[in-house]
Amino acid sequence: MSTLFYRSSSVYIRFKQNGSWKAKSLGIDVDKVEHRNGKPIFPREALEIKRHIDTQIAFGHFGIEERVIPTLNAVLQSFLDSKPDLAEQSRYLYRLAVRTIVESAGDLPVSDYDESHFSAINKQSPNSRARTFRSLHAVFNYAVDREYLTRNPLRRFKRSVDVQPIVVFTNNELRDFLSKAREDDKALYDQCLFLLLTGFRASESCLLTWDQIDFDRKIIHHHNKKGRRSEHFPIDDLLGELLKGLTRRADDYVFEYRTRHQLHWNFKKVCKGLGFRKGLSVHTLKKTYASYLYASDANLLVIQRLAHHADIRTTQQHYISFQTSKDRQALKKSRRLVTHLLHPPEIR
Repeated sequence: MSTLFYRSSSVYIRFKQNGSWKAKSLGIDVDKVEHRNGKPIFPREALEIKRHIDTQIAFGHFGIEERVIPTLNAVLQSFLDSKPDLAEQSRYLYRLAVRTIVESAGDLPVSDYDESHFSAINKQSPNSRARTFRSLHAVFNYAVDREYLTRNPLRRFKRSVDVQPIVVFTNNELRDFLSKAREDDKALYDQCLFLLLTGFRASESCLLTWDQIDFDRKIIHHHNKKGRRSEHFPIDDLLGELLKGLTRRADDYVFEYRTRHQLHWNFKKVCKGLGFRKGLSVHTLKKTYASYLYASDANLLVIQRLAHHADIRTTQQHYISFQTSKDRQALKKSRRLVTHLLHPPEIR
């Protein structure tokens, strides 16, 4: 016998075929399902289809034609075709995520994947793991919307969670780097100082033009490419002094380095010359900027806005490692209050 159920936006029927359970969409909108005493009441057309299928199952005939389910690579291509405005870098990351699974589990029909096929994700570094998971989650959600499967198999997959401390510049490292860059490469110094003062991403500074800077209103009209939204960043005295001291270029771009790869290569060259530890990058300037905000007792909402994070959970995840010292300070202050209550000072 078959059973009716609903998911997302459609009514489905579940039945057993060749020893395994199948689920197929009936093409009936879920809004037609009523509820009475906490139980779903399916529309008459769904019940008629169920009755018809039950009859055919009883006689060994299945009333639903088998639908050809595309492979994961085919779903990926359809997903990318549905997003013509998607940046080429994002397309590459989606392909890379799918390739990770296909190389380890094979290019299966998308409905055949379950949580056991995604073990390769946990073998990646934390950043790659999160990026792969997000990309695959979007592709499988697309497959659910197209009714190739009823549930995203990644919902049951448990990712390994590594708590890693955030890497930032120490004050001495930052002082030495800026001093060396100012002597050897003034263009590198100007752009890195701008990143430290604004928390912009390297690619965003490379594409910054003078028409985005409004000195009268003291704001930078900034398009957050990663978050796909427009933002306004305030220009304070220090940032204004830096920008006004720059030489205007003929191409209207603010900084000399036009690609983040070129900027990163020159940044690494200076760091290597100073004998800095490994793990430092241009993006470390953004993290250092946010850590300075946190150290100045700014609340997370302010840090989220000034660090250009779309989701406050990103802010919490990245900068929660700084919380321990603040917890200790708060605990120490509370202990002083309790001590004062237990042992009040003598009044002379």
